[in-house]
Amino acid sequence: MKIILLEDTVELNKGITKILTDESHEVISCFDGECVIDYVSSDIGVYILDIHVPGISGIELLKEIKRFDKQAKIVLISAHRDRKTIEQAYKYGCKQYIKKPFENFEIALIVKQIMDDENDIMGDVKLKKSITKSEQILLKLLKKNEDKVVKYDDIHENVYNNSKEINLVAIRTLVRRLRVKIENYSVMNAAGVGYILKKG
Repeated sequence: MKIILLEDTVELNKGITKILTDESHEVISCFDGECVIDYVSSDIGVYILDIHVPGISGIELLKEIKRFDKQAKIVLISAHRDRKTIEQAYKYGCKQYIKKPFENFEIALIVKQIMDDENDIMGDVKLKKSITKSEQILLKLLKKNEDKVVKYDDIHENVYNNSKEINLVAIRTLVRRLRVKIENYSVMNAAGVGYILKKG
């Protein structure tokens, strides 16, 4: 998994990077907020962000990343234990808030938990070939709502963050691409309002 780590304390950054790379993750180490902005993409599996760093704060980065990718998994780390900061972190969509000091292995365990949660959502879906990030988000949305209609608007919001550049043709194209990659489920049309994932 590709991970962005933002931590301005050099030794702590090195320690976390080592334990994550030892677990076969690819880590992009950053020491200021601007560095993170340069690397934000749909390929990032987890963002680990210190809150108080040079440049853009972890909370501001959290908001920016969520605007770009609503599904982004973000873990915040901080020495600050005040209620307001913690409430802000969860309000803007952080997955977990870790208070310093902590043991570096805790970060690796949290990343593993995030990966396990993602795999649990997919359940017993079998793929014929690898899928893109957009296809993955769509498939997870369909799987969470298995046998229920997922409307076009829900797909537009969850996969494309309500981008004005995306229309119904783009959604249909995405569904067509996903259909040929799933082995044991079918994505069915739902009377012109959306799609349903059904087993078999």
